Amino acid sequence: FDRETGSWRARFMPALIMYPGQKQERVCGVTSMTVAAEGSDAASSQRQTWIWIVAAGVGGGLRDVTRRYCARWTTAVAQRGSLGRGWDALIQNHAANSAQEPQDRDSLPQTMDTESAHADRLDDAALARRARREPLPTSRAGFKRHSGYLLESQLRQNEVVHPPHAKPVGLFRGQEPIWRRTDIAELKTQAQWCRERRRVREGERSHKTLRGGTAFMTTLFGEWQTEQMPAAELLAAIDEPMVVGGPIPGTNNYGNIELIGTGAAEKIPRGTQYVSDEHARSAAIRLGVAFAPAVIGFTSDRGQPKPKFGGVVVWAQDADAVLQVASEERARLEAAAEEQRMERLASAWRLLIKNVLVDLYVEDRYGGR
Repeated sequence: FDRETGSWRARFMPALIMYPGQKQERVCGVTSMTVAAEGSDAASSQRQTWIWIVAAGVGGGLRDVTRRYCARWTTAVAQRGSLGRGWDALIQNHAANSAQEPQDRDSLPQTMDTESAHADRLDDAALARRARREPLPTSRAGFKRHSGYLLESQLRQNEVVHPPHAKPVGLFRGQEPIWRRTDIAELKTQAQWCRERRRVREGERSHKTLRGGTAFMTTLFGEWQTEQMPAAELLAAIDEPMVVGGPIPGTNNYGNIELIGTGAAEKIPRGTQYVSDEHARSAAIRLGVAFAPAVIGFTSDRGQPKPKFGGVVVWAQDADAVLQVASEERARLEAAAEEQRMERLASAWRLLIKNVLVDLYVEDRYGGR
């Protein structure tokens, strides 16, 4: 942190990377960061090619600082593609290590923490100003992965504009509203909010209803319609004895458990286990154990949304038995499919031999005429 300019300055820091299966270490240096910090024209094109730039703190925690050095943050987000969500989860996981302070933390000056906090605030403010100055995309594809704006037609089913008094920043081609992503809120079901230790307040009506009038109707609520669960209720839920062997807790109105989104399988009720095997449902039925089908997404069939099932949630004590029977069921189905294949091959050979014999008979009887 440069005290004179009040901003961060890049510095070349070589990183040691160990690859599995290698005895030697490879040294990787982010040289373009140093050039980009100098502001030269040659670096302007180079710094856009870097998709990920990571900084390590004093406590060992990691922080994604790509946004600080790339010319257009939207370009980096587009290049990351589907890997961006997993990367953010990885950085967030390792950022927790910063809470584990080094042993010589007490020996550090008290002013270092103050200067770091002040530098972080200045850095966040500078990034916010840069994001506001970033030009709007000129195509629909550019809005789809833009970090700050999106079109109204690109809103997902569980997204709405909130707060209600929010206004679009403009119109795309004079027709479609352009919204800030900060004005877009995600809606969730009551079960999904419960997994985040929040509950829908009494008397609240669903903000949006999906698949209304069908057997798969889903009611969605916004975070402003929920409240934090009281500590007493959380402790009661933790200390509540689980009726092992009874119905699976946490199911929705249709007896299913929604495992949609990253990390959803890790938030299943205590004492249960998710079995992702495709034959787990038939195995649980054969064993007669309690289970709940897992909904991992939705598909569209002739314009009608239908849930996509994948595996089941069973009690942890029944998981091994379900896996064993599922493995046996898979082997049985594979043997049955192989038997059917061999029967089709034998039938094809019989038909071929029959046709050859018929051709020989016709040739032998009528060939001389």
